[in-house]
Amino acid sequence: MSYGGKQTDLTAIKAVTDLLPDAGALSDLATIQAAVDTEIAALQATGDAIEVDVAA
Repeated sequence: MSYGGKQTDLTAIKAVTDLLPDAGALSDLATIQAAVDTEIAALQATGDAIEVDVAA
């Protein structure tokens, strides 16, 4: 019984998963995204309140 194929599969899987961020990095990204979403909502609210004369 040969395990060469399985080792090749494991090596390929490891090559892909090693490129993925770890759980801590994903948590950091989620925190940053939440902060950015809050800022974007505030900017949109402010921008919506600005009257713009498009014809000018």
